Amino acid sequence: MAAMMRSGCRGLRGFLLSADSRSYAALGLGRLQVGELPQKTSIPEWVPPPDESLPRRRPRNRGETVKLWRKFFEDPSQWSDVRAQKINPKQPDWIHKETKEALWMESATTPPWARRRLAALTPVQASSAETETLSDEEEEVGSTDHDFQELATIKSMEMQTRALNADQSDDTPIGTSYPVRRPRRGPVVIGSDDDIRDLCLNGQPKNSLHILEQRGIDPSAYAYVCLLRRCTNIKDLAEGKYVHAHMAESDFVPSTFVLNALLNMYMKCGSFVDARQVFDRMQEKDMFTWTMMLTGYAKLGHPEEAYKIYEQMQKERVPVDKITFTTILSVCATLRSLDKGRRVHQDMIRAGVHPDVFLGNTLIDMYAKCGNVMQGYKVFKEMSNRDAITWNIMISGASQNGYFDEAFKFFEAMRVEGRKPDKVTYLSILNACSSLEQGRILHSDIVEAGFELDVRVGTALVNMFSKCGSVEDALQVFEKLPQRNVVSWTSMIAAYALSGKFEKALEYFEKMLKEGIRPDNRAYTIVLNVCATLGDLERGLQVRDHMVKSGISIDLFVENTLIHMYCKCGRMENAHQLLQNMKKRDVVSFTAVIGGCVQHGQFLEALNVFNNMQREGVWPNTATFLAILKACVGLGSLAEGRRIEALIAEAGLTKDPNIKHALADMYTRCDSCRDAQGAS
Repeated sequence: MAAMMRSGCRGLRGFLLSADSRSYAALGLGRLQVGELPQKTSIPEWVPPPDESLPRRRPRNRGETVKLWRKFFEDPSQWSDVRAQKINPKQPDWIHKETKEALWMESATTPPWARRRLAALTPVQASSAETETLSDEEEEVGSTDHDFQELATIKSMEMQTRALNADQSDDTPIGTSYPVRRPRRGPVVIGSDDDIRDLCLNGQPKNSLHILEQRGIDPSAYAYVCLLRRCTNIKDLAEGKYVHAHMAESDFVPSTFVLNALLNMYMKCGSFVDARQVFDRMQEKDMFTWTMMLTGYAKLGHPEEAYKIYEQMQKERVPVDKITFTTILSVCATLRSLDKGRRVHQDMIRAGVHPDVFLGNTLIDMYAKCGNVMQGYKVFKEMSNRDAITWNIMISGASQNGYFDEAFKFFEAMRVEGRKPDKVTYLSILNACSSLEQGRILHSDIVEAGFELDVRVGTALVNMFSKCGSVEDALQVFEKLPQRNVVSWTSMIAAYALSGKFEKALEYFEKMLKEGIRPDNRAYTIVLNVCATLGDLERGLQVRDHMVKSGISIDLFVENTLIHMYCKCGRMENAHQLLQNMKKRDVVSFTAVIGGCVQHGQFLEALNVFNNMQREGVWPNTATFLAILKACVGLGSLAEGRRIEALIAEAGLTKDPNIKHALADMYTRCDSCRDAQGAS
């Protein structure tokens, strides 16, 4: 029996490399049974592209290899990237288009500096054909630029880790990059690359590692990458930490590719602390490492940390591609930091990166969100290609920054160029519309385009008509909406409140509740303001109780509005209590209570609240000073009035016409005509 096994060893090794071996692999949960050996099949041979002949021999020595790598980096475009066609590590990674010379990335004769330079190459530089394929995949699944970067990274990991251990000993079967350990007892079990890949990518990582141990297989770099990718896809941090611990406890030394996959897993699972630890401990980092760290911070809501990573990249002269520039520009837009955005734009110019449509759109958006529409317009004019998104960003940017006429000019120019406005276009231009006549024309265009029944466009129409003073048009659009959400209901309530129809506003709030729509903070703010205006404490308390029972996380705006309602309705004890219990208080909170105290003749209490406000380091604004000057009048305190005037001068508000009038009135009522003349 032993003799038969030895004689069949070579045949079994050839069989395991065959195309049909997947159905019989030992990893396939015991499908290969004694006596069921398949027919002998031929080993598939690598077939080069049609326009290329077979590559020349592998370089014989290190010196010859170094010369070829130098030739490669002089002009990488002259070399064909054939990694995607590899089915065996002995097949080359690159072939010269003319001389047919071949290079193997993981060959023992490949110098370390060549590997480092390869890691620094962008996907476009390393393989234009591969990048085109990735772009198609990105478009197909609707990926973001971050997902495209991850896809490129994983593709690179897979292709390069498949080439590991190309010059292995006889203990490792040809055609697989997995070192196999021989258990002390039992037969040797060998799994194919495809079986291990399927197991690691589709099973639970912990179970997959257990199965590999049962089969006597030590996970290799490629296996760990697949396991970590599986953890990333299912967003299972616990499984990812188990894989990490397994790597640490074994004798496995992870490469940069594996650590990139580990870092990516931690970021995608939301554990930026673990990701940062992996990042800081990495001895070698490539462009993918830095980019994943940057995009991870950006997507997890830590833009400041993301920008610090970018600054570190610049200090260490890490190559930055268009995808990274797109990400960091979005970070600058989130931070609303024009200085940082300009710095990144200058870095782009120095790096010789010419923005395509996607990068150009991000650059314009950054300038618009940072308040510099004119600089965004300069980028817009320099773009040779523009799409609908480009126009939408310009219209939205102009509208959000108060350039309403310019927004309409862009809108008209977009149509002249032959671009058809979409929903986003109408959402932006409706925000810029302040003329009822112009709004009705836009409404007609929207109806013709078939967007009127869209809940977002319909809500924007309600807001526009409300702003233009036509609550009837707003109601007409609202009633036609087949589906209404909390935003559309709140917009209709706000339309009635803005037009002074407060009872109607409260009526529609009740209708919203009956339809099962849960109010948000904005809805509660509007309704509480209505109750304050009406002085309706009973309904105001009902709204407050409903808000508390709903369990909504109440923000500062709602709390300030609730204080305002208490003060308007004469419940000053409730206002003081709420002010004391608030976790965060701002100038609006204190000013509302001060104003309420003055309104109800509690002048000394108003002064006490003002002093508490100063002790907490909250600086008064114009409304605060106007209210506290009335308290000084009520107290008849000339000394306090002069102290307040000194604070007004310190705040730089002495030239404010309202402040000047209030000071003159205060001094006159406090019988100080000289001070009154000086104030006026």
